[in-house]
This record gives sequence, C-alpha cells and structure tokens, in this order.
Amino acid sequence: MQWGWFVQQSPCKVEDLVKHLPVVTMSRQAGSTRILDSWRHTSQVIIPDIIESNSMVTMAGLISAGVAIGYLPHGWLQPLLRNGTLKILHSNTPLTKLQYKFYWRSDDTRPLLAGLREVALEMVDYDTPLLML
Repeated sequence: MQWGWFVQQSPCKVEDLVKHLPVVTMSRQAGSTRILDSWRHTSQVIIPDIIESNSMVTMAGLISAGVAIGYLPHGWLQPLLRNGTLKILHSNTPLTKLQYKFYWRSDDTRPLLAGLREVALEMVDYDTPLLML
C-alpha cells in the first residue's frame, strides 16, 4: 500500500514544512509509525513537533484544517485530493511501503485461523476512500 505526505496549503517539500507545522501520526504502537521512523532516519530531518492520534480520520481532519501535515494512504484521501481540500507534499526521501502480515503458530491448524486471515485480507483496504466526501 502506498502512503504519502499531505497538506492543506499549497504544496512544497516536507523537509521545509516540518519546521513550521507539526506532523500528525498514529501512536507509537501503530505499525504505520514505522513509516515515519524510517523516513526520519533516512532523511535525517528533525521534526520538532509531533501530534499522535489513534484515528486516521482525526489525522485527515487536522491536515484538512491546516494545523498539521501528515502521511496517510493515498487511496483513502482521493475525494479530498480531487476537491482540492488536500495537496500532496513531495519529499526528497520517499516514504516506505507498509506491509501488513497475519501471523500464527505453524502447529496451530484450526480452520478458524485460515478463515480469520481471509477476512482480514478482504477487510484491510487502503485503496477505497475512507472519507466519502
């Protein structure tokens, strides 16, 4: 799944905007936070202000209000990109892709686990717009 940086204002480089706006991200426990950690390590950019949230809808709201920049799956924000509410930000360092995995013990052969895996694969959809605006 492809993630990208987004902003409400006119686009420029992420590396410039982090000096003026906080970055909104999921909480430390979220898998998607690895995207930001990897980006910071690779880009060597210091982010002075980070807002943590446990809601991607809240993140999109803060970005849309112009009070933060952030990174979210491209597909979820298509309506906001089309109507001009959000702009894509560019960066000298691309964001890494996030791979979700479903793990279970190899000796656990319960059919329920295979079924749960299939349901999870069907339900985790980062290409369908989250915000139907």
